[in-house]
Amino acid sequence: ENMDIDDPIDLEGSYEEPQLMQPSFTQHASQESRDQITRLQFSWYDFQSFPRDIVGQAFVNLQHVDIRQNANLNCIESIAQLPHLVSLNLSDCPNVRSLVPLA
Repeated sequence: ENMDIDDPIDLEGSYEEPQLMQPSFTQHASQESRDQITRLQFSWYDFQSFPRDIVGQAFVNLQHVDIRQNANLNCIESIAQLPHLVSLNLSDCPNVRSLVPLA
């Protein structure tokens, strides 16, 4: 299956520190290749805060972030570090109580 750079990446599974959360097809990708990824979708990940290694290391040019079905997520503060962020979709993340960190 061919994927376009702007296609969302659906990363279903669970997050465990300190592993860098990457889909299998990017694990061996160069930073230059990862810099071309502008959209990520996280579904059913069980993290309490948005992983800082995603923000600061793996995918620095994210413009669109979609987080779905994460009942434990309560802190999205690190998303504010994404300088190119255009859109953020939070769906079924009931413990995110404030977007103030993004203001």
